[in-house]
Amino acid sequence: MISIVVCSVSPEKLEAFKINVESTIGVEYEFVVVDNRVENYSLCKAYNVGAEKAKYPYLCFAHEDIAFHTQNWGEKMVEQLSLPSTGVIGFAGSQGKSKTMTTWNLNERYKRINILETIPSGTRVFSVNPDQDEFSKVVTLDGLCLFVRRDVWAEVRFDDINFDGFHLYDLDFATSVFANGYMNYVCHTVLVEHFSKGSFNETWYKYSVVYHQKWNDKLPLYSIDIDEDRKAYNERLAYRSMSYMLIKRSLEPKKELRKRVSTCYRYFPFHFKPTTLLIRYVISSLKSSKK
Repeated sequence: MISIVVCSVSPEKLEAFKINVESTIGVEYEFVVVDNRVENYSLCKAYNVGAEKAKYPYLCFAHEDIAFHTQNWGEKMVEQLSLPSTGVIGFAGSQGKSKTMTTWNLNERYKRINILETIPSGTRVFSVNPDQDEFSKVVTLDGLCLFVRRDVWAEVRFDDINFDGFHLYDLDFATSVFANGYMNYVCHTVLVEHFSKGSFNETWYKYSVVYHQKWNDKLPLYSIDIDEDRKAYNERLAYRSMSYMLIKRSLEPKKELRKRVSTCYRYFPFHFKPTTLLIRYVISSLKSSKK
């Protein structure tokens, strides 16, 4: 009933994931494994190739370093996926996506999430569900585990032309499905543990630019009704938030980073955060000048 597509580079992690699925899924399933030690595909390409080989009507695109902690989770997913309006189901997403560059998370007001994250420093619980929904309506999703009907995937597919690496594939796919008239969801009735966390580097920034250029005419998108003033305010908040990250990691050219500081002062003239942004920019400049 569910085809689990995995782009694998670690036999040990894959075997642990297979054991976990066998003991928890509760429905008929198959694994479609793309051995990327051999194929060296992008993640979009690997997922498309795997989906083409899948025999079941419901697809699960999963990282191999996850584990399910809920029994019979397959039944819950199939029930929600069987609704014609359902697009992609994941475990971390946002009710909105701004025109301004962001990650999948617009800001805390719109975040919906239900995961455990385990890294060497420990395990953290991320749970945001203020409306106590079983499935929260969202636009964007993180790609640690994505469920979708086979016919919806066939209609949209992963964009393996523009996203020929391992970043932004999830944000682009969820946006594509939503833009095609389906509703995406974060599931709060199934708990998933992820044994790593995302990273933001120059490669991520490169594909983020590609994503925002591709969707510029469609954004912003929201899964809930909000007025134009709130949308405009969210754009300013998103700009400021991303400025912190881009300056901290020196991911943009200095000229662009300077522009970000001045723009944030214009957006928030009487707020202390633009001053913090300026301090970060100065520190970032000093660090790069010493290299």
